[in-house]
Formats: sequence, structure tokens, C-alpha cells
Amino acid sequence: MALAYKNKDPKWYKLDASKIDVTKVEGKSLYWVNIPLSNSIVTEMKSASGFRFTDEKHFWDYSLNGSAKAINTVQDKRAQAKERNATFEQYRSDCDRLAGHAWDPKGKGKGVAWGDINASAAIEACTKATNTWPYDARMMYQLARAYNKANNKQAVYHLERAIKFEYPAAYFHLGSLYDLGIFVTKDRTRAETLYQQAANRGSIPGLFESGQMDFKYGNKKRGEDTIFRAVQQDYPIAIAFIGIEISKGNVSNRTPSMATGFLRKAAKMGRSDASYRLAQMYKTGIGVSQNQSLYEEWMTFAAKQGNKKAKAAGF
Repeated sequence: MALAYKNKDPKWYKLDASKIDVTKVEGKSLYWVNIPLSNSIVTEMKSASGFRFTDEKHFWDYSLNGSAKAINTVQDKRAQAKERNATFEQYRSDCDRLAGHAWDPKGKGKGVAWGDINASAAIEACTKATNTWPYDARMMYQLARAYNKANNKQAVYHLERAIKFEYPAAYFHLGSLYDLGIFVTKDRTRAETLYQQAANRGSIPGLFESGQMDFKYGNKKRGEDTIFRAVQQDYPIAIAFIGIEISKGNVSNRTPSMATGFLRKAAKMGRSDASYRLAQMYKTGIGVSQNQSLYEEWMTFAAKQGNKKAKAAGF
């Protein structure tokens, strides 16, 4: 099967159509003709007035009146769709960049720390994203996070929407609001349930908070085991927490001297509470030998990390 086209003159111009696929329709005198439209074929057919199929014995002519306009329209629509999709994806990308959580198991990118969230910019970006992608639970959660940073109770509405899609980080975040009584009536039981639901869906922050609830108010040993599971995932808050509790003698089968490894690791991960606790251990000699030089070193380090107690002490 060969393919040719013609312009205004009567001459036919043969195209390189070696990849034309012709398949006979079973039981009928019909054929499917599949033409791979390379850029060169599209360009030539846009200016053509007709094209012809031939099998050397027969030929079939087809008019291409209006083909240039039709092809241009299709190409324009494709270009517009590509540009529109790129814009829509940018909305999502901006929302991820401005309001994503570093420990969101379904998050994209490295996330942004709570203190670094620009609430107004994040709300604008994530609103565009949720309007464009109304069923994207990640966008709902991140919009809620932005509203929370702006101290706006709409955070609860968007978290509840995300939970309808079983978004792990949304369970954790809403649990923290019930835990602290922010925008909602403080409810420890509700918070515990939400933390557990978050943990069951892969949220490490949810796992830690669930363990901390047990540690403080319920089954202490079970709480310790749960917190150590978060520690094994290198969750900085869990590492700092368990180090501090060990230093106070509050963890089963652990002496205060075993706290320093956890505290040093958490401090290097940015936890100023761990740095401050290490400083106090060296000051008082709890679990370590008293050392004024190391006390001052860790207090200075804690202050640089923004620890208020260290700064208040003049470091």
C-alpha cells in the first residue's frame, strides 16, 4: 500500500509511508489503514488538497479540503492543553513546596518546617491547587496546614475532607488539634483515636504521638515500645523525647547514662530540647561526669538552635 498527495496541480506526490499498517476487517470487504503521522507527513498534508491510497492495481482518492484548518486546530488545542496542564501541575508543586510536611508518608518534596511556613502564600497556592484538583487529598491536607499556621479554623474543615480520603497526615494533624484544643474542644480520647488511625496508615508522627499518649496516660510499657518504633524510623522528636525521659530515669531497663547517645543524635538533627537537656546533664552530673566546659558548649549550641531557656540563661 502506498500513499500520495496532491496540491492544486494534478500531479501526485508520493509520501514515504513505509510504516503504513493495513489490516483487513474480518468477514468484511473493509480495511483498517493506520498511518503514523510524522511531522513531515502532517506538514505536507496540511497544504494538500487530497490524498490517494494505491496498491498498484487500484487507487482510492480522498479530499482534504479544510485539512490545514483542522490540523492547525488540533495542534493548537494540544498546545493549549499542554500549557494548561503545566500550569495546573505548577499549582500542585507550589502547594507542596510551601505547605508540605517532611514526615507526610504521601508527601512530595522535602517539606517545610512549621516555623518557615508563609501562611498567606501557602493558602493562595494550595487554594488554586484544590480548586484545580478537587479530589487530591494531599492538597486538602496542605491547605489545612496553611490555614492552621494562619490561625484560621478553616483548617479543621479541610482536614476532615482529607480524612474522607483516608489521608494519613490529616489524621495526625487533626489529632494534634484535639490534643491541644486548637479550633476544637480539647478531647484526649478523640486525639488518641486519630493518632492511632494515622499510625495505622503509615504516619510516623502519628505513631510517636500514639506512643506518647500511652506513655503518659495509659500503658506505659506499650507506649515505650511504640515510641522506640518511631525512634527506629529516625524521627527526631521521638529520639529527643526518649533521650530526655531516659535521662530522667523514666524508661524501663534504661539508666540515665544511656540517654546521651539519643540526645546527641537528636541534637544533631536540630532538636534544641535535646541539646539543652545534654547541657543540664553535664551541669548536674546526672548520667555523666560534671563538666562545665561541655555544659557551656551544649548551652551555646542549644541557643543557636533557638532554645528559649538557653537564650534566657545568656547563651
